[in-house]
Amino acid sequence: MFNAGHQGQRPGHFDDVESRRKEGPAGSHNPFRFGQEQIKPLTRNTLSIDEKAGDSIEIPTFFSKMKPRFKDIKLESGGGIPVNPFLQACKQVVSIFDKLNSAAFSPVKMDLNGNIRKISLQYDLNPSAKTLQELVLKEKNAGETQLPDSVTQALLWMKRSVHFIQEFIYRLSTGSSELSDVSEAATKAYELSLKPYHGWVVRGMFSVGLSAVGSDGSTLAKAFAESEVDFENPKFINQLKKDLRETSQDLKYMITEVDRFYEREGIPLDS
Repeated sequence: MFNAGHQGQRPGHFDDVESRRKEGPAGSHNPFRFGQEQIKPLTRNTLSIDEKAGDSIEIPTFFSKMKPRFKDIKLESGGGIPVNPFLQACKQVVSIFDKLNSAAFSPVKMDLNGNIRKISLQYDLNPSAKTLQELVLKEKNAGETQLPDSVTQALLWMKRSVHFIQEFIYRLSTGSSELSDVSEAATKAYELSLKPYHGWVVRGMFSVGLSAVGSDGSTLAKAFAESEVDFENPKFINQLKKDLRETSQDLKYMITEVDRFYEREGIPLDS
């Protein structure tokens, strides 16, 4: 658990909550749309997401290849989160934005990368600290949690960026056959995650950008395939949706644990 000094907590993995559940035209001249080439109409047959296949589906997707995940992190004694493995998992989240390949998501990607660098720098400056909790509590004791370059603020904004992508990929997975409308999924995700913390100018920029990403889930699904053969497999879309949901649960666990830690230590979540 994301718990500094919690009694009775044994070292474990980030896998003991919801992530354990097994669940079931682009325009090349629009910088906000996905990809750079016009995608031909797709004729791939797809299965209903509710269809129960008689055989197991083992089709690789971008998300099934993402390593490490937050649930893979081995916790320190007392539930401490080791810094380097945590940052490596965060970098895997950044790689999702690379696949999205749209200028509309660039601000979130840059912010996430910037906060990874901030935490990494403070980690280098405090070699005796092994966990995120130690870094944050050091700042709390020194009255430095509100400093713009603090680990406390970097982790807070990192959590908000991860919340955005968590909501986005979950909503993509809820379509009846193909992925859900991309623009609608991104807009709703922004409203639930980053929008409450942005000023009206930034909100306006996001509104314009996210409305321009287009709605074609098939184009994005193809970007998440490991090969053309995998994409053409009629079971691919079901596997992709399953992997999207599992990745969403992994990210949600990270978000929840940061919130719990900050609340327990009396650190504001809305600063």
